Amino acid sequence: MGALTKSAKIVLSHAISSRTKQVYFHYWKSYTAYCKEAKVTIKLPVSEANLVNFLADLFSRGYKVNTIASNASALAYINKSLGYADFSGSFLV
Repeated sequence: MGALTKSAKIVLSHAISSRTKQVYFHYWKSYTAYCKEAKVTIKLPVSEANLVNFLADLFSRGYKVNTIASNASALAYINKSLGYADFSGSFLV
């Protein structure tokens, strides 16, 4: 992504609401808990394979489709905000 100016960092820090940040952090904690349980290394970027396995786990636990989609969006946002590839348009996701 390259070096960002202080102004650019401020703008990006306000790109999502504080409530959305809290929700995304909750989803990140759910993902890391899954990784620990499944003995998957927790690292960034989140890989497509790890994401799909995590989402499949949520589905098998009876989570609703909207909740699963929100988890995927949160993890995609985390990847994108740190300059990693955006997997959200992948056929697998």
